[in-house]
Amino acid sequence: MPQTELMQLGFPEGEAELYTTLIKLGRASASELSQKTGRHRTHIYDTIEKLKDKGLVSESLINGKKVFSPANPNNLISYFNEKKERAEELVNELKVNQVEDSNQVIVETFTGKRGVKSVLIDMLDEKKDFLGYGYGPQFSQNFPIFYQKYRNIIIQNKIKTRIILKDISAVLPRPGLELRTLNYLSPTATYIYGNKIALIIWEPFPTVIRITNKMIADSHRSYFEVMWKKAKKV
Repeated sequence: MPQTELMQLGFPEGEAELYTTLIKLGRASASELSQKTGRHRTHIYDTIEKLKDKGLVSESLINGKKVFSPANPNNLISYFNEKKERAEELVNELKVNQVEDSNQVIVETFTGKRGVKSVLIDMLDEKKDFLGYGYGPQFSQNFPIFYQKYRNIIIQNKIKTRIILKDISAVLPRPGLELRTLNYLSPTATYIYGNKIALIIWEPFPTVIRITNKMIADSHRSYFEVMWKKAKKV
């Protein structure tokens, strides 16, 4: 349902309900909206003002009567793009002011496909070369659409990667990717990037354990180099 989706995207229930109601009606007065939603007219006017601020509702007079119309749903994309730009500016500002303790060990757990995806996006945000090893095809099997997007972003940012897998059948070749194989790898996928190590456990339920610490990340890099020398070239 569009109303539920809007609420999942952060819209308050009243705004989501009013906007989707207007979409269905095309145009309506405050009285008509009150009748349709069961909400008081005062609430309707307050909510309309908030939707107008978002660029999602317009106001006009017809025969001296104030009526409201929904903006093109494409305006939602503009609204969220603006929020994304503001979020990126905030993130950059926070990073400038962030104090990092190289001796601190941060251990985080992410669950479900959404959790796994958030860690994979974090890897892309680093825009640095990374290393990985694990069983094989789970990434592309679990995220067939995102896998293509992920791959394209890596190519665009010229990120070099070295990966050791047991099964490379599902891996698409790309510039900057070096592959080798080993037959005795753990089913847990391990990625090393920046000062972080991400351990992705696919079964029985997708789970990621991410460790942030430079010394631990460097030790995993050293272990990777040992495996890399033992692995078979593709």
